[in-house]
Amino acid sequence: MKPGATNGQTPDAIRKAGQGHTEHVAERASVQPEASEPAASERWRVRLHVRPLGSHPQTPGNPRRRSVAGQALLELAIVVPLLFLLTLIAVDVGRMFYCFQSVESAAAAGAQFGCLSAQNAANTDGIRTNALAQASDIAGLSPVVSSAISNNLLNVTVSATFVPVLAWPGLPSQVPLRRTVIMRILN
Repeated sequence: MKPGATNGQTPDAIRKAGQGHTEHVAERASVQPEASEPAASERWRVRLHVRPLGSHPQTPGNPRRRSVAGQALLELAIVVPLLFLLTLIAVDVGRMFYCFQSVESAAAAGAQFGCLSAQNAANTDGIRTNALAQASDIAGLSPVVSSAISNNLLNVTVSATFVPVLAWPGLPSQVPLRRTVIMRILN
């Protein structure tokens, strides 16, 4: 039997017989040979490779496909914790920025109350009350309000200590937030 000859068997029969890789030859039957065409043995031939069951790249039993799936799972196992860590860092930085803005806003509110008159500037309880009312969303940080008068200027300082959700190695476990607002006292 010539190499590539199938002896009239179908690809399924060849697979069942376990003959492995074989060639099937299909000749162009639709075109009649003319005088200028080459002989039948030199016509176009189509080679079909028949693989044994379970060796096709799309088959779930293929070890190569399993290794690609394992590689993807390993990459996922490495990337997901890193993404989670980056998300936690972004949340902590956002919380710290929000608290800093609240401290700054509280200092401005206290200074605005105190700068309206000399009596308000001397009223440290009124300044503290207005500042803490503005900082009610960061009451958990226990903000401290202090005020001082010098040369017709009112200094209001609000300070608080921010504590991150997690203690990050190499970073401080507490971040002091402090903001001072200076305003001229109106007469």
